Amino acid sequence: MLRALAEHAAVHEHPREVWIALPAEEEGKNRLAALREASPNSPILANRQLNPTVETMQKAVDARGPVLRVSSSAKGAHPSVEKAVAALEAPRSTIEIEGGVYSHGNIAIPNRIGEGLILRGLGERPPRLDGGVKRDTILVFDKDDKDVWIENLEFSNTKAAVDIGINCSATLRNCVALVNVASALSKHAVAKVALVGCIFRLEKLADTPTRHSLLLLADKAEVSGGEHTASILVGNELAFSRTTLTDCLILGSCVFESDVKLNHVTVVGPVSVYEDARNVAITDSILGALAVIEPKNRQKAKDQKKEIVATLTNVCLYAQTRPLPKDQVKAEEVIPHRGAPFEDAGGPDYRLPKNSPLREKGTDKSELGSRFPEEMLELLRSAVKRSSALLRPPARHR
Repeated sequence: MLRALAEHAAVHEHPREVWIALPAEEEGKNRLAALREASPNSPILANRQLNPTVETMQKAVDARGPVLRVSSSAKGAHPSVEKAVAALEAPRSTIEIEGGVYSHGNIAIPNRIGEGLILRGLGERPPRLDGGVKRDTILVFDKDDKDVWIENLEFSNTKAAVDIGINCSATLRNCVALVNVASALSKHAVAKVALVGCIFRLEKLADTPTRHSLLLLADKAEVSGGEHTASILVGNELAFSRTTLTDCLILGSCVFESDVKLNHVTVVGPVSVYEDARNVAITDSILGALAVIEPKNRQKAKDQKKEIVATLTNVCLYAQTRPLPKDQVKAEEVIPHRGAPFEDAGGPDYRLPKNSPLREKGTDKSELGSRFPEEMLELLRSAVKRSSALLRPPARHR
């Protein structure tokens, strides 16, 4: 199990992300805390180069709309999220939801009224929005709703917890959608969505960057576009293209198409690369095994000569039984290892033991595979509390 996580974090601590330089005055600190509470998607917080004045931060707080409360018992509160949404009169409003279970059908957010909307669950145990017997999509943003922020909510019994429409943008933070959920997220191709600290079931992951999230993906799910940092992806034959992963953990088998970059990634399972793939670069990582397979587009590849499809730099292969094809894989330091090199080979603890020879083997003198930053360790702890089975590869890859 994930024992001694706190000790591991102390020894291998990575600097936490600092979004903003704090003003020296105590008043500035107070205004910054107020801004983060009232407007977590404010550009002032997103730009690390800014050092805003107290007045600038106060103006951003003042620009927020009203705060509506949802509660099944509190006097003067709305009894449901649906009622609170119906009461929205202006953009940049906030809906705060007290703990409990709220059964809902489809909740459509009015166009443009949803711009800058914050939906925030209150309390340590997040409120749960349930799609009911029909398993309706719960939250629907149709179009033109920018800078939506959804935080600390749990979803259940739904085909899609959140649907993000055309020309919308949203951040989902610390949300959970697992119980009887087909896919936590449905989005238009041009919608901009980011996931931070979420635990989701998903049918696919397209053009959606993630940080510190656990994603349980459907078999052969598409993982394309976007950057993924310190996230955990679970599934069979996940199809990667046009994506970059850093400090991630992949549980299950993968197929790489083109333009895939792995940096300090641990893959508990085999990796296949199409013969007609290009620009696959794997650095400072741990894989079960790697194989080059028949081209995805056989007709187009028929007349093409073999080329390098993948470059491996400082990579450990712990279950490789066949030599790598030198005319297709450029290997710049491949480290063999007999058996899975993890603290717990069967999971859920995929860190390296303290005495592992793979420590300090990275190009930056750190360990190979995911470096498990503190936010990722918090995610692992949270997942284990729910069920350690969430952190095991699909059965065929154990």
